[in-house]
Amino acid sequence: QTALIDASNQGHTAIVTALINANADVNIANTSGNTALIRASREAQNAIVTKLISAGANLFLENDDGDTALDKARNSSIRTLLKNAGADKTLLDASYAGKANLVTQMAAAGRNLNVKNSYGYTGLIIAAYYGKTDVATALIAAGANLNLKENAGNTALIWASYNGKTAIAIALIDAGADVTLKNNANSRAVDYAAAAGYTAIKNALIAATP
Repeated sequence: QTALIDASNQGHTAIVTALINANADVNIANTSGNTALIRASREAQNAIVTKLISAGANLFLENDDGDTALDKARNSSIRTLLKNAGADKTLLDASYAGKANLVTQMAAAGRNLNVKNSYGYTGLIIAAYYGKTDVATALIAAGANLNLKENAGNTALIWASYNGKTAIAIALIDAGADVTLKNNANSRAVDYAAAAGYTAIKNALIAATP
């Protein structure tokens, strides 16, 4: 049990503020896996929940029973605070919305970074398709699988190349994405980049081709 967890549990807002200002770790857990945010949510400490969220408390950490702060929220006002911060979002939701901070929190909480929707899109493929560079960077850094394909056989790199998302394509190449993979139409990322005139992407792909 830490001072921050105790203060959050007991509603001592001034102490929580002081500890946050002193750079206390807002995500440390007690022996039951409860963080300050989980305890404050359980005890309906609205002001403290707000402060912890602002300080970067991880919304997705689970205690030893598998409960998050949202699961333990005592009332609707706490649930609203947490949902407004994104606690009810999935990885795919966060990727589509460009919420790299949520993606990073999910990765830190051990969420599956390679989950797919019904079309086979992962968070990284979504980020590449829509040009969500910060999300793509976060997922790459967190170790998401770079080479998974959606139902049409397209990888994140193929979509980034097709749509001219240069920063994402380069980041994927630099991280070791397989440039030789083909989709169901038997086309590679370089084929799309060349056809669309995305020279920087095309040249990077050619340079990375074995």
